[in-house]
Amino acid sequence: MGESTPKNRIRSVIAICFCAFVLFMAAVNVKLAARPALSFLMGEESFKEMTKEIAENYVSSKLWRRSDFINYNGLFARLTGRRTYNQTMLMNNGMMNYGSKTFSEPPDEMLETNLSDSVQQLDEYLQTMDIPLFFVLAPVKEDLEGDLLPEPFHNYQNDTGDHLLTLLSEKGVDTLDLRTYVSQNGEQSGKYFYRTDHHWNGDGALLGFEVLMDALKNRYDPTLDTSYADEKCWNRLTLEDAFLGTHGKRVGKLYDGLDDLIWYEPDFATDMSLSIPDYGQFYKGSFSEVNIREEYRKKQDLFAVTPYVIYIGGDYPCVQHRNVNAPNQKKVLFLKDSFGLAVQAFLSTEFSAVDVIDPRYFTDAGIAEYCEWTRPDLVVMMMSPSAVSNRYYNRVGISEEKREELQNRSVKTLLENLDLRADGKNLAESLEPVPVKLETGKTYRVTFDGVHPDQLMPEAISLVLYNKAIESPAQQWIFDTDYYGVKEPWQWTFTVQPNKEGEEYELYLCSGLFGSEENAALTVEGVSFSELS
Repeated sequence: MGESTPKNRIRSVIAICFCAFVLFMAAVNVKLAARPALSFLMGEESFKEMTKEIAENYVSSKLWRRSDFINYNGLFARLTGRRTYNQTMLMNNGMMNYGSKTFSEPPDEMLETNLSDSVQQLDEYLQTMDIPLFFVLAPVKEDLEGDLLPEPFHNYQNDTGDHLLTLLSEKGVDTLDLRTYVSQNGEQSGKYFYRTDHHWNGDGALLGFEVLMDALKNRYDPTLDTSYADEKCWNRLTLEDAFLGTHGKRVGKLYDGLDDLIWYEPDFATDMSLSIPDYGQFYKGSFSEVNIREEYRKKQDLFAVTPYVIYIGGDYPCVQHRNVNAPNQKKVLFLKDSFGLAVQAFLSTEFSAVDVIDPRYFTDAGIAEYCEWTRPDLVVMMMSPSAVSNRYYNRVGISEEKREELQNRSVKTLLENLDLRADGKNLAESLEPVPVKLETGKTYRVTFDGVHPDQLMPEAISLVLYNKAIESPAQQWIFDTDYYGVKEPWQWTFTVQPNKEGEEYELYLCSGLFGSEENAALTVEGVSFSELS
């Protein structure tokens, strides 16, 4: 029989309290097991189905006081000295990381090969338009020197990143490895990453932006103005104990505490816009008004929100930044994963146009096709090694068949020198469609010479591809009226995607955003409508 020591007695008390807590939670949540059990007894589902449903109920939001249950479970795990718990581990510097089989097994090298092939295809196609492609590897939390992971853990994310960079270099793709600046050792990782999340914090993202801008200047354009890529130009803001990250949500706030939310806002004047076409959103104003989401400036339910997305608000298929007064009058296409949220906001201060595409969600066109339509001056692709396993990033590639199709397209004019009127009432039932028949699978281009408001110019006008069957926009393009007509032509190219049989599409012109009612009336002059085939 073990010796009764103060330490053992404390452990016994903790265990008894925890067991009592678990029994209490089981009792008050018994209804989550009652319905599946009743269905099993009535022969409506199998034993396996019953146990699966009960397990799912007890880890879902249906669980009464679920966050408290997670928090106290995590506290018990910490008090009993568990460094790995619920697919989460504590690294040697006290920060959380993946603790399950996630990234702990040798990766399928075909994933890296396929992605590198796709990036090479895009690079070779862009070369035909004299557009450089720059691949940037974002960091991961475990350090390159390998000191942070306790034995016997091994995380293969850095191995994946190394192999991917080697493959891209062999294929002639220009690359930048941010890991050597942000996560070379444990000290850097502890400084530049959130403790409870897998993402870098605001300090790491700003450093990544500075390194990226310096590389762009040194490798592509020595005249590039990088004035804002300097920490001295930015104000560092924090919200204490406001963030419980991906790992923290699995173990609760009592296991390893909370993170301070860190973000930066410029210490210089800004005037810009941001549009999210898929959601019909448009922001106009200063950097903070456009890029920072106000709801995350104050503390919220730790388990319900992810304040990491204080920049932009989340990962969207396509986001378009416009900045007439930017020091560099260039257009950048930025391909990204979630590590790019803060970086895209920072880039919007340096370039007059930054189009941002997340290949996981963007389906309106291929990336090469989008480049053909919009002609950026530079394409930057930033992703972390953890994203390699997501096959949707292979969408950046282009097949030989598609490449030949794009290079041999001709333009057929369907309408020319047409004037269109928008009265500012942008509800579907009030709008008159552009007088042209749209066919699925075909690509069209709309251009116009100018916009003349009856009174004040609206901040934005929109072209909307409207699906009549589901009574909702399928695609749209939002024009910042301060930018277009001055920095770029009024132009939108789009493909009507294949649809269900019988669905019809119409094209609408809106003064302002689709769905809004009180906007200035205007006339769009010199409209031309063409088919690309």
